[in-house]
Amino acid sequence: MIITDGRKEEDDDDSEEEEEEKKEEERNLNLLFDMEEEEEEEEEEEEEEEEEEEEEEEEEEEYRCDVDTYNTTHDAIYDHIISCGFVLFFTSMIGGSRSEAAMKTALSRLTSFLMWTWSACDSNDRSFTPDVCFTWFKTVLCDHYHTIGDYCSVYLETVKGVGASTIYNHLCDLSLAFSWFSLGRNVSHHDATYIHQSDLFGVYQIMKNLKRSYKVATKKVRGGKKTMTHLQHTLRAPEGGLVEMIRVVISFIPRITSWYNDLISNPPTFSLTKQMYDTVLQLVVCSMYVTTVNGRVSGKYISQHILSFQS
Repeated sequence: MIITDGRKEEDDDDSEEEEEEKKEEERNLNLLFDMEEEEEEEEEEEEEEEEEEEEEEEEEEEYRCDVDTYNTTHDAIYDHIISCGFVLFFTSMIGGSRSEAAMKTALSRLTSFLMWTWSACDSNDRSFTPDVCFTWFKTVLCDHYHTIGDYCSVYLETVKGVGASTIYNHLCDLSLAFSWFSLGRNVSHHDATYIHQSDLFGVYQIMKNLKRSYKVATKKVRGGKKTMTHLQHTLRAPEGGLVEMIRVVISFIPRITSWYNDLISNPPTFSLTKQMYDTVLQLVVCSMYVTTVNGRVSGKYISQHILSFQS
């Protein structure tokens, strides 16, 4: 029985060792599988990162190409229109003797407008070239003038993110460009791009309504900023406050009354000094400022001058 028990114990020990070895083998296999899975996952992640980098590089390259193409087209159209006398017309007396810099800005805005309307309306995906520039200009003015509103709301407001006052300035520049296209160019009636004033009724009505709308929007934006700090910064309200200025004006009344009485009672002996003259003049201006609702401009500096004579 003792021998048998010993053999059983040995057999139990062997079986336990075998089980442990199997468990170790399973653990090792699991570790290998895990390592292989991790390596596969890392490889997949690296491949995904490489693909993303390649896509980003392709997008950047396409963006650079688009920007370069846009700039090249913009410069070509710009140079073509300027060679036809756009800036020269407006800088002359007949065009209003406007500044060259302002007209170049207006021309750049006109070029952007023509390019945007071309891409928005042309479904054939054709290139916009100087050869079709004026033909398209006439088409926009006669047939596609509704795109002016889309240009303002979709492109300028949404894409460019400009404010109402800037859009209003864009519209003013476009109005000048439209008038130049119909009146300022030296073209005959038989020219394919010639346009009569009667053909511009629709576009002028659209421009009139748009400018009115954006002018109202500009006033609303600027009206919302009329705090006391803003008014002081723009010199439309005195820095020290209106009450202080009124107090200063009232404090000078006895002195001015005394000078007036001296002048009336002894005109030959009355001596008017420069300090008295400056004080009276500044007091008159300041009194008009503090008693008038409109026209309160530069009160900041007037109050400083008056306060300097208070002592």
